[in-house]
Amino acid sequence: MLLRALRSAAAFFIFVSGAASLCRADYLDDTGYRDLAAELGTALPTGQGVTVAQVEASESMAGAYAAEAGSGTFTTVHPFLNGVSLTAKSGASAFSGHAFAVAAHFFGRNQDTSFGRAGFCPGITVADAYRVGDEDESDAGSWLGDAFLAPGSAPPLTEIRAVQNHSWISGDPTAGRADTHKTLLRRFDFAIRRDGFLAVTGVNNGSNTVVPALMVSGYNNLSVGVSSGNHSRGGVSALMDGGGRQKPEIVAPLDYTSFSTALVSSAGAFLRQTAETQGPNARLPQTLKAILLAGATKEEFPGWTRTPEKPLDPVYGAGELHLGHSWHILAGGEQ
Repeated sequence: MLLRALRSAAAFFIFVSGAASLCRADYLDDTGYRDLAAELGTALPTGQGVTVAQVEASESMAGAYAAEAGSGTFTTVHPFLNGVSLTAKSGASAFSGHAFAVAAHFFGRNQDTSFGRAGFCPGITVADAYRVGDEDESDAGSWLGDAFLAPGSAPPLTEIRAVQNHSWISGDPTAGRADTHKTLLRRFDFAIRRDGFLAVTGVNNGSNTVVPALMVSGYNNLSVGVSSGNHSRGGVSALMDGGGRQKPEIVAPLDYTSFSTALVSSAGAFLRQTAETQGPNARLPQTLKAILLAGATKEEFPGWTRTPEKPLDPVYGAGELHLGHSWHILAGGEQ
């Protein structure tokens, strides 16, 4: 199955093509970033020293998957991304508007939300870009193929970046694709555990959609929805390993899951910079995931519920991203 853009029916970007990222308020306030910035002053993390990866569905058969057009390793020039050493891991890429908007929320320079594309990590200077590709391992140069996940007898390639963002989805789980999907997800989980990177994945837009198979239905990734609740629900499909698990696990206050996912990735990179001073356990993806979930707020959702059997709300998961709370948990150190 080819993974492609929203105009198709298979797999696609998880936002409305061409739409700007809108929010109900200033999301840098909503997530506690501005209060933390006032508290820490010049000691505020910026993502400096943290390297990242962005995996994107191609906007066209010509291969537009990167935030700026280029090949090999090149330096970005757009003011929102200026000075990033970007490596096009899946071959030459034309400009992708979706990839640009995701990158701006993930590791962009802008922190003025009136422009609609702001994140927490203007200090990130190294990023890799991948084209998702086809679920068929013969799709040369793709992230699902030989550029990273590489289905087959050999293990996936080694991820040297700290945070990996996935603002794309596959189609709905089906019996005919279940074995392929489970194999890809198992390899994904293996790579996360082996290499120690935080993998952030988005669910679909629309409250009437089901949780996609790829890559959100894994175990070791962190799955993201939107604070409005207008995203997939119903848990992981019974066709996948561990059917019924809650997805998303956290939400963020942007209108489309592509951008909420990127904002959570930015939060992960922000925390990872501080984690570098906290010892090896602080850098583990399971640690960063737990800290992001523990810091999430619930007061935005009067109907937020949990049970002993299902400790996450069926719509909002742990709650809304709150970078301030999560940073203080991390800064408190290992107990």
